[in-house]
Amino acid sequence: MSAVGRRIRVAQFALGVPRGALVGGAEEFAANLARRLNPAQFEVMLLGVWHFDDANEREQIASLRQAGVGYAALMPHNPNIRELRRAIQPMRGFVRDWKPQIVNTHCEYADFVTLAANALIWPRVAHVRTAHLADEFPVVMKYRPHLARLLSAALTPLRWADVGISRAVVARLDDRPAARLLGRKAHLFYNGVDLAAIGAKPTGADIRAELGLPATAQLAGMVGRIEPRKGHADFLQAAKLLAAQNANVFFVIVGDGPSRPEVEDKARELGLAGRLFFTGARADAIAIIRELNVLVSASTLEGLPTVLMEAMAVGTPIVATAIDGNTDLVQDGVSGVLAQPGNPESLAQAMMDSLAHPSRSANMAQTAKERVMAFSLDAIARQYEALYKDIVLGERVSRV
Repeated sequence: MSAVGRRIRVAQFALGVPRGALVGGAEEFAANLARRLNPAQFEVMLLGVWHFDDANEREQIASLRQAGVGYAALMPHNPNIRELRRAIQPMRGFVRDWKPQIVNTHCEYADFVTLAANALIWPRVAHVRTAHLADEFPVVMKYRPHLARLLSAALTPLRWADVGISRAVVARLDDRPAARLLGRKAHLFYNGVDLAAIGAKPTGADIRAELGLPATAQLAGMVGRIEPRKGHADFLQAAKLLAAQNANVFFVIVGDGPSRPEVEDKARELGLAGRLFFTGARADAIAIIRELNVLVSASTLEGLPTVLMEAMAVGTPIVATAIDGNTDLVQDGVSGVLAQPGNPESLAQAMMDSLAHPSRSANMAQTAKERVMAFSLDAIARQYEALYKDIVLGERVSRV
């Protein structure tokens, strides 16, 4: 392929536009990466599996267009994996009409659609896959683990390149039998965050006043999608233990998701009314993170959590579980406090330690603020640009 004298056309392909409860960090990153690629060298589209036709989507699309990024979606929202066949022909039409030179997928649904459409296209579009979790096909793996392994083996030789967003994800990709057989090595490109945009976010949130809490109340919170792997059940158990020992600590869960009703039921069952609050999804989530005494990540499975990078960027102390992805960001006792995953007692103790030693926690938060500079979206975008040029122009880029 040659792109001499014109911009390289790249489609970032995710579930849809960023929208909190239905799609999450991978979609946020795909949209941010689309905005950050150098417009002098790249013409960029954000492609979604689904369209929602609502106010949030229209607002996001308008924001993308202001940044010079087009948007297209293939089918109405339908999470049933069997319905993905409805996206194949629209994908084929998109490739035929817009003629991308690279499609960079950010989820397994996008992978399936790209694979199927590529089987109907010649010449095939170059397919780059960014893996956001160590489990390559988490939805399929949950129900059909043998099929997930088969898909992994089948897809590996058909992609131009694999990218992992953490050390654990890269190790998992490199350990695939097909990758070992072919001598394929994945690239380690961390997810990046827009540090300038985070710093420019309004700082006027007074979440304590909103919740009817005293200004001196200590506040520990989780922010993000409410689903089983995020560990909200462990956070609730930890909150109960901590609340029994510290009358001045309160808890907040910011976000929405499929598990919210059962998490709310569990909070009532544990007697946390008046001590734990649900705000739902919030456009001012970063402003709330600024006001927390400690940001908690209780996850049992992560790729590279954006919310931790946001907390690092605004200087909020962190308690996180010691799992892959989290440990790429947080060093225990240096830039935050780590707890054992799936262990509410360990989580409660880590939260207690962080709240009981505010000066030490502030020092760790400052270290984290310096550490997060390595995850600047601009720096990460330059890595992707080098990879795309390698594929299209043959300009070699080193692998991990």
